[in-house]
Amino acid sequence: MYVDTVGYDVMSADAALDVDFGDNTARFRTNNTRLEAGGTAANLDMSGKLDIAAGGLSGNIATADQSMSGTVDGRFYGSGAQEVGGTFDLKGNSATMVGGYGTVKQP
Repeated sequence: MYVDTVGYDVMSADAALDVDFGDNTARFRTNNTRLEAGGTAANLDMSGKLDIAAGGLSGNIATADQSMSGTVDGRFYGSGAQEVGGTFDLKGNSATMVGGYGTVKQP
């Protein structure tokens, strides 16, 4: 969900998570961000580095245009941590973006 001074809009994007279990880190990123009423919104693509600990991950993220920043967290699921699901929460001077994501290990 994306909320600014004008109102709210439903946001969707493609999410990716590159995990390095040896280093206990992951890179989170989204692309192809779209607002249901507002159309393409590449400026709202997110990215950040996450730390892995105790079966989960968390870290800081920011939008591509640096107008919002916040946190993302998640948990590993399935045999061999094949899936990850979590939430994000970003805030800026005049907007907020909150939501959830899910990813599946690719061969």
